[in-house]
Amino acid sequence: MDTSGSVNWLRLLEGSEVARPSLFTHRKFTRLARMVGGRYKAVGILEMIWRVAHECGDPILGSDEDVEYSIEWDGEAGACVKALLDAGFIDRLESGDVAIHDLEHHEPEYVKSRRRKENQRRKERESRDPAVTVTGQSRNCHPSPAPAPAPAPNKKRKAGSKKSKSPVFEIPETLRNAAFVEVFNDFIEHRKQIKSPLTQLAGDRLVAKLAKHAPDAALEAINASIENGWKGVFPGDTARNGNKKMTQRQARNQGAISPRAIAYRKQKQAENMAEELRLQAEEKIKEAN
Repeated sequence: MDTSGSVNWLRLLEGSEVARPSLFTHRKFTRLARMVGGRYKAVGILEMIWRVAHECGDPILGSDEDVEYSIEWDGEAGACVKALLDAGFIDRLESGDVAIHDLEHHEPEYVKSRRRKENQRRKERESRDPAVTVTGQSRNCHPSPAPAPAPAPNKKRKAGSKKSKSPVFEIPETLRNAAFVEVFNDFIEHRKQIKSPLTQLAGDRLVAKLAKHAPDAALEAINASIENGWKGVFPGDTARNGNKKMTQRQARNQGAISPRAIAYRKQKQAENMAEELRLQAEEKIKEAN
């Protein structure tokens, strides 16, 4: 029988990076060759499992079925893995998988160099961002699927993108009449025109302050504030409300009132006066009847 082809193939492997020359005289190799049916089968099995591990950079081969499938074992199921375990070329892990025994001590130089470079790159990434981790490859050399991206957080609504609701003020019964409601609404519009809108808190406090005074005094104070361009209302302050000479602060505020707003204010006052006279006339007619 001519075995020159087999001998030449074995010599080629003996000079490669994977199979060291001392491998073929080692007792582990002799034991494996005896159990799998020949030295050429033992060399082929070791060559294939080492190549898979070197390509992955991971000594874990997977389950028994994974190992025998990767080397295309055609013998009795489980026999090849049992032979590798008995010979000491692979180890059984607690998880039930198998891994190559001391792979890092026997791997070729190009694999060691690649591992050193990967470790250096990982250290550099972790030094820049401690939260960054490196995901290892799976046992069958296929990368793990990327996790689903986290849902994007809801974008905050930009300030001013949605108008806030206008404040609503509760008018007390002592001031709850058509004339006061109309004048108070005029004051709200006046505050908007001078670019200082009346807030809910400020409006509630103003209503509470006006409720402590007679309706006529409250109306007079609001009208005085609108006519003089004031932000505040000063019920009961006869000197302030009756003084037509403006202070320096009042003069500055006066600039914020347009002539159109002043004309509008006078027109509303005339309409209010006419409404009051009409109501008084109706009351007298009712009394006469």
